[in-house]
Amino acid sequence: MIQAQIEAELDRHWDKLHQGLTFYKPASSSAAARLKANKEAAQPLKDFSLRISKLLSVLQDERQSQALVLKIADFYDEERVCLLRCVLLLLTYFQDERHPYRTEYASCVNKLEKDLVANYKSQFESLFKAEAPTWESHGNLMTERQISRWFRQCLREQSLLLEILFLYYAYFEMSASDLLSFTKMFKEQGFGLRQTNRHLVDKSMDVLVDRIGYFSSLILVEGMDIDFLHKCALEDCTDQHQFYNTPEVTKEMDQLLLTLGDIPHHGPALLAWVLLRHTLKPDEGSPVVRRIGNTALHLGVFKYLSTMLQGLDVSGNNMCIYGLLSFVITSFEEETLGSPQHLIDAACEVLSAPSLAELFWEMRPNMGLGMVLDSAVGMFPHTTGPLLQLLTALLSNKSTVKKVYTFLDKMSFYTEVYKHKPNDIGSGQTNLRMPQGVLGQVMLGVAERGYVVRWDYSYSSWMLFTCEVEMLLHVVSTADVIAHCERVKPILDLVHKIISTDWTVSDCLLPLTSRIYMLLQRLTSVINPPVDVIASCVNCLIVLAARNPGKVWASLHHTGFLPFASTPLTNMAQSISAEGMKAGNYGNLLVQIEQPRGEYSVTIAFLRLITTLVKLGSTQNKGLIPCVLLVLKEMLPTYHKWRYNTYGVRERIGCLILELVHAILNLSPEGEDAGSTPTLQSLCIYSLANTEAGQAVVNIMGVGVDTIDLLAFSVTNNVIRLKPPSATASPLEQALTQHGGHGSNLIAVLAKYIYHKHDPALPRLAIQLLKRLATVAPMSVYACLGSDAAAIRDAFLTRLQSRTEDMRIKVMILEFLTVAVETQPGLIELFLNLEVKDSSEGSKEFLLGEWSCLQVVLDLMDSKQQGKYWCPPLLQRAALAFLLALWQDRRDSALSVLRTKAKFWENLTTPLFGTLPSPSDMTEYCVLETCAFVMKIIGLEIYYVVSGSLEPSLKDALQRFSSGRRYEYWSQYVKSLVGHISQMEEEGSDVMQLTEESVKLKLFMDVLDSTKAALMVPMSLPCLRLGSMTATLLLILLKQWRSVVATAPDILTPLALILESVLQADQQLMERTKPVISALISVLQIQDSTHPPPRAPGGDGAADDRDNMETDSPRSPQKDQRDGVCVLALHLAKELCRVDEDGDTWGAAAVAGAGVLQSICLPLLSVYELSPNGASHSFSRKAQDSPCWPVVYRLCMSLMESLLKTLRYNFINEALDSCLTAVRTVQSLVCLDEADHTVGFLLQLSSFCKEWQFHLPKLLQEVQTCTYLLHSKKMLHHYLQAKNGEALPPGPLARHQRAVTAAAAAAAQTPAKEAGTTSGAAVDGGEREEAEQKALLTVQCSLLKILSKTLATLQHFTPDCCQILLDQCMDLAEYRTLFVLSFTAPAFDPDVAPSFGTLLGTINVALSMLGEIEKKKEPASLSIASLASADEVQALNGMLPSSQSKPPTPGSKGCLEGQEPLIQLVQAFVRLVQR
Repeated sequence: MIQAQIEAELDRHWDKLHQGLTFYKPASSSAAARLKANKEAAQPLKDFSLRISKLLSVLQDERQSQALVLKIADFYDEERVCLLRCVLLLLTYFQDERHPYRTEYASCVNKLEKDLVANYKSQFESLFKAEAPTWESHGNLMTERQISRWFRQCLREQSLLLEILFLYYAYFEMSASDLLSFTKMFKEQGFGLRQTNRHLVDKSMDVLVDRIGYFSSLILVEGMDIDFLHKCALEDCTDQHQFYNTPEVTKEMDQLLLTLGDIPHHGPALLAWVLLRHTLKPDEGSPVVRRIGNTALHLGVFKYLSTMLQGLDVSGNNMCIYGLLSFVITSFEEETLGSPQHLIDAACEVLSAPSLAELFWEMRPNMGLGMVLDSAVGMFPHTTGPLLQLLTALLSNKSTVKKVYTFLDKMSFYTEVYKHKPNDIGSGQTNLRMPQGVLGQVMLGVAERGYVVRWDYSYSSWMLFTCEVEMLLHVVSTADVIAHCERVKPILDLVHKIISTDWTVSDCLLPLTSRIYMLLQRLTSVINPPVDVIASCVNCLIVLAARNPGKVWASLHHTGFLPFASTPLTNMAQSISAEGMKAGNYGNLLVQIEQPRGEYSVTIAFLRLITTLVKLGSTQNKGLIPCVLLVLKEMLPTYHKWRYNTYGVRERIGCLILELVHAILNLSPEGEDAGSTPTLQSLCIYSLANTEAGQAVVNIMGVGVDTIDLLAFSVTNNVIRLKPPSATASPLEQALTQHGGHGSNLIAVLAKYIYHKHDPALPRLAIQLLKRLATVAPMSVYACLGSDAAAIRDAFLTRLQSRTEDMRIKVMILEFLTVAVETQPGLIELFLNLEVKDSSEGSKEFLLGEWSCLQVVLDLMDSKQQGKYWCPPLLQRAALAFLLALWQDRRDSALSVLRTKAKFWENLTTPLFGTLPSPSDMTEYCVLETCAFVMKIIGLEIYYVVSGSLEPSLKDALQRFSSGRRYEYWSQYVKSLVGHISQMEEEGSDVMQLTEESVKLKLFMDVLDSTKAALMVPMSLPCLRLGSMTATLLLILLKQWRSVVATAPDILTPLALILESVLQADQQLMERTKPVISALISVLQIQDSTHPPPRAPGGDGAADDRDNMETDSPRSPQKDQRDGVCVLALHLAKELCRVDEDGDTWGAAAVAGAGVLQSICLPLLSVYELSPNGASHSFSRKAQDSPCWPVVYRLCMSLMESLLKTLRYNFINEALDSCLTAVRTVQSLVCLDEADHTVGFLLQLSSFCKEWQFHLPKLLQEVQTCTYLLHSKKMLHHYLQAKNGEALPPGPLARHQRAVTAAAAAAAQTPAKEAGTTSGAAVDGGEREEAEQKALLTVQCSLLKILSKTLATLQHFTPDCCQILLDQCMDLAEYRTLFVLSFTAPAFDPDVAPSFGTLLGTINVALSMLGEIEKKKEPASLSIASLASADEVQALNGMLPSSQSKPPTPGSKGCLEGQEPLIQLVQAFVRLVQR
């Protein structure tokens, strides 16, 4: 589809490309006369056109519409440049087999080829000779600034025209006459330096003038076809070259080139001509050729080539210069070519192209650039730099890495220089020792260098490099450090390039990479640190961190290089203030060295390193907080004010800072540890939303560079998305939405990115941010746009209706408008652009305006457009989402226009009549969404409009829908869609083609047998490891293949045997039992599937409970493992209690007889510690000694409840023994969850009231306390504050309170200073009060559950009130008084007896809370209903269960699920009065 679009556009416009800049005709009086004579054009349009033509050719003093005229001039210039860029793109890729549009490009180039050179050459000449406009000839608008703008455009166009000609000649041959013609032309205009208007060149234009010179030089070199010349020379067929038989041109060229030599741009052309003449006719004109060659060397041609290659980034130039250099070095002696270093620099620049590096290794070493490498090896290791520089350039892919590594690993000569002639036997100067007897050869004696001796000795350079690094570590504080740094830096750069290109070699380089940390520590702490070597060290660490972030962080942490915190971070306020933070050696280096010098190589490396560590490591994220704070506080707000020596570094540092922030904002929640200290992400969000860091990002968006703006948009969008909800706007949001005069606010700046043409990502992200702001910020986008609103609207719609526009921009525009329908009434009216027309009946009628977005949307919906490249499904979906928003918002003016549009309903319903691919073959799910939107629109229309007033066309569409059996089609499709989704969510065995039940069963039994075989030999460590793996696999299969396991033979017996075997072997092996116990639990669940699964079943449950047990305290791994086993064992015991084969209670009896509870009762007494004076320390829970015991306690209560329910009187004695533990332990509000489990157990026990009446007073006190605290919210609030030592934390917010009991415990236990920072940072007064209120209600929920179970328990200890009054035979002495006859309010004092006032208080609490539940639908009301889950509401409704019902079990939902809440309330009231 895209290929067709490209081909159509190229066919339509190829002539425009062919004409080049001549397509733009200059203004003429005849054209002006034709325009004036045109009667169809409006007069204002004629006037404006004439004014623009004056600006673009003969500019006169026209003040009116000045700004718009200049804007159009800018647009005109950009369009000219874009036209040339299109031709450049075609020539770059028309022969590239990998390019998707190669065929289309090639056919277009074939059409262009004919006159391209002549056209573009003449355009270049006319630009070069053009006279600059002046204010005298062109009026007052032609200011100096406008003249400079004109000349800059002239230079840009010259440069692009030459680049096109150079690329053309890279593919097509240049004739001898053309070469002569080009040489004359370039000589005449001094290779770009003798511009007609050279007096206008300022410093900012130097780059463009240099480019003109570079391309002039390259065109001449490419024209001489040096590659073909080299090939002819090798094959001895020089007569085939196009310049072989052109004596006249050759002679004229000789004379012409003899006159060159005064500017560096001449060098390459002179060098290439010398090669050409020397190769084709070596005997002819040798003095002339020698003279030209000397001129080229005198101009420093090789140094010029390096500079040129660095300044140009154009495909093809490397190949051209590679051919030139290779042939020069093959043809002439290296010593005659000037400075060897310049030659090496040029070679390195050329070889940086990946394809050329591979080509180099395939060549013979004694030819071309291989000879440069050979001479560099000849002086190694006396001079290491040249060789390492060349080899670093030659690393392009994994195969070249292996070659370079092996090359350096097997060196056969060791070269040294001596001041005096050496003796016959010598040894090396490093720790690399040469044995005696090694022979050396004195190569040459040069006065200033002394004697060069090459020892015939084989060694590995890698060992030598390690010695060099060691030497630098030794001399780091001496004067020799600079010389040694010069030797070590190339080594580090080579290591960096190697591990970047092929990680597998990194192990071999460990002796070098492991010393980098020490090098960094030593070099950064000296007085004048060598920043280039430090930057090389950090660059190596970036690559290492990308593979092994944990190890790099651990080693780097001790070097003192990174910023660090001297005191532990505890809360957001402390972190943001940077209290106790140290800048580290890097921070000092930035302030003392880099900022004064204006060079920032270490800063760039530091930012990349931190970003890598953030992206890849979660363990060190907390440790990185000081580093990120340094960036947010000291760098982001001020980096634009630093001193810079090099252009572009400021923007690069800005980009790297924003990339770091972007990486932090994109961390997944799992990668961020929850806890009391701030996370990296929460710190970053808070800093950007509330400090000057956010303002810095806003400033970047206002006046940024393209790449940095992209990041700034994305960062801002993410901060607004992620920051915690707040009643007040943050400083960031205020800065984004504040109104400035004359459209100077950021909203207007964002909207104006719609004019940006080069990079579609910029306007797309700007619109996305606008969409976000329109949703969250309380401001009018329309008002922010001011007088520019209509123009911006037109630009949006122009891009939306363009067929060649980037599809993602069009989708984003429609998404923005969809949001604006609901949130931006003024803006949407502007875009709807509806005109009012008074009808004859006096009612208003609306018509579409010329610039209405509805017209564009209607065009996108047109059924004839569907399937065309300019209307893909995603765009159609966005258009229909916009229409649906109009219907949902009941935008009647727009709807009235749309309804009556011809073919509207027909086009709208078209998607519903198509045949969709089956759900399994569906690739574009947006098609389904489109159909869903259509159905919703039709549904809303039928709902809004009286059936008699529906549009006839809609009725017709519905009739066709019915008669076309589409209801049946869609019903069937939705059914198959649901089936497909369900199937996708099921187990993945189908993907593995593992579908046969018998095969699955065989696999499962084999794994079981393997586990048994391995774990029956528990003293063998290999067997244990193997058994652990197979047991884990067994557990996974149990979970995935439940149906298969249910049909399996006896599984429990082998599992029990395994468990016994492992436990008998060694207590240290307890951890190994976890998978086995989990497997037993799973089997019991599967084989007894009538029972619901327990709260934390199987392996997953094990993981959940272990998470609950972990604390911040340091503990031994062994202890953690045993705790986990304890929890799992209790789960197994619970599961055994649920097994019931034919009414037999063997499981429960086995658990009761095993003595589990007796062994665990005593430890449970110490779950909550009491101080000597009786005060509870339970808020701190015994972290060091028993961190998991509260979990065990709850499980025990649940287990005893199950045993009592199953075994009844057979278990009563053990239950009563345990009861003492339970009631004595639970005596504080902190342990609400444990209290809930305890009361559930007591409820079961209350059926045996005769056996345990002596325990009664404690339970009554619980009723009294719960009722009192529920009755008095203030007292409960005060009690919780007193327990916490301060107000409740802001941490628990509504969205985190789904598990109410856990949240209640968290609300009660977590002091504010340790609270999680989910709400961001220190919360303001109103927000804090609301958070406290929510936490309070959470605790009330838990108290309600406890109270309802307690009252249900007390029901067993008294007859009905009616029975007491009417049954004369009743022995009242048999019962103890539960409630005294008093009607005082419930009391908190344990000495005050519970009374009827307590019960009445309970009634009042229930009534008031049930009233609140009715308000649950009101979103703003903060009531217990807003926190209550179904369980809590049920508990509230069933405060006293009816006498007919069975007592509820702790796991059940309550016992009155079938009854209405009102009936339950009445029953509860009657029961309470009766008691």
